[in-house]
Amino acid sequence: MGLKPDSLSHCLRKHAELLAREVEAARRSGTLPEVLREPDPPPGPCQRIRRQIADAAARIAAGTTIEETAEALGVPIATLSRWPSEYRDLWQAEMDQAVAVVRRVIERIDAAAVVPPDPRAYFRAIGNCQRWTARPSGDRPEVRPLAELSAEMSLSAFYWVYVRPVCLEAHGAAPRTFDAYERTLGLWKRLTGDPPLAKIDQLTCAKFVAKLGERPGRKGNVSPNTIRKHCVQLQMVLDRAGPRTRDNRLGTGLIEEVPWLERPKPRPKAATDNFTLEEISQWLAACEIATKPEVEGIPAPDWWRALVRFLYNTGLRIGTAMGLRWDMIEGDWIVIPPEIMKTHAGKRHPLNKSARAAIEAIRTPDPRIFPHPYKRVTQIHKIRADILAASDIPPARRFGFHGLRKALATHLAQKNPMIATMMLGHTMAKTTQDHYVNPGIAAAVMAKVPQPT
Repeated sequence: MGLKPDSLSHCLRKHAELLAREVEAARRSGTLPEVLREPDPPPGPCQRIRRQIADAAARIAAGTTIEETAEALGVPIATLSRWPSEYRDLWQAEMDQAVAVVRRVIERIDAAAVVPPDPRAYFRAIGNCQRWTARPSGDRPEVRPLAELSAEMSLSAFYWVYVRPVCLEAHGAAPRTFDAYERTLGLWKRLTGDPPLAKIDQLTCAKFVAKLGERPGRKGNVSPNTIRKHCVQLQMVLDRAGPRTRDNRLGTGLIEEVPWLERPKPRPKAATDNFTLEEISQWLAACEIATKPEVEGIPAPDWWRALVRFLYNTGLRIGTAMGLRWDMIEGDWIVIPPEIMKTHAGKRHPLNKSARAAIEAIRTPDPRIFPHPYKRVTQIHKIRADILAASDIPPARRFGFHGLRKALATHLAQKNPMIATMMLGHTMAKTTQDHYVNPGIAAAVMAKVPQPT
């Protein structure tokens, strides 16, 4: 160009705005030189996750347990367990590279006939490399065969090696089921030290239940119902280590007698956590402050008002609602597939005029009825809490989305209890009656009982 570098730099600084306009005009017309075009973003996960996956593959190939790997990386175990399927190609490439390195190290250790610094990790590394190398082409590592299971492994290791893939994944368990079991196992590990299966006895279980009851909860210590939930989940894992029987067909026979977790009796609580019509109206008014989710063509307040009205008029769970698509609607019905239902059973659900009007008001070309940019519903719950905090609803009455489901159940039960059970998709009317219908409706009916003169 015949310009010195200093003169060119000065010119670029002086005429930065003009240059920016010219570049933008060239970009729009398609005449932007190749050297000025922004490179396409690399496909797949961001660099941070790529580094974490590489680190995780190296650690696992070297014999580090899944729990230790997750702790070292600072990620939840559930997140780490999703990477092999969510980023399949990247995970396989990193594991291939890590296993190749570890195998060379193992060969040198064997050739030198020295004792490895961590024998347990050394033998885990050998097993991991063997299983990865022997896997079918293009598949994830196969589940460790039963012959390699041992009563010397801990309860949490037994869960990851056998219970999760064989008893949960193979039966189509939902992600929230994995999260629940893994939270329970985290408590077990923290309170008991996670002893080997062969050393878990009745005293170990009793101490766990006692220590669990001493932990702080929402109101004082952990509630009996929460303790019972953790006991039920742990008992399932323990049972799978026991003998195979007609009632325990997935038992492995690692231990002869399965210890029993003495769980508290259930303490049903009245279903008073339902929104009133006045509170739902206050929620709708507070939706005006919403700024998220950011969806093209739908203002955030309109998105939230449509969601609240739709959930109240259908009684559907929030997870199901987020998976609905426009092609599921057939006239005045919506045909819900099994994969987005909690019960894993499909359902033909009626839509009244209010529910249909609510979603038609936010209809866009997007195939989803409630489009949003989030991978999980957790972010929706956070925004919901912010909206309710800005409403006139008292803090103690700011329930979750289930409060809308229970509000519908309470109103329908006054008209026809059978319809309430059908709309909620329960197989037993007692479930609806005990956990969804506000018992306050009985007082309203009793107040109208005619009295003798």
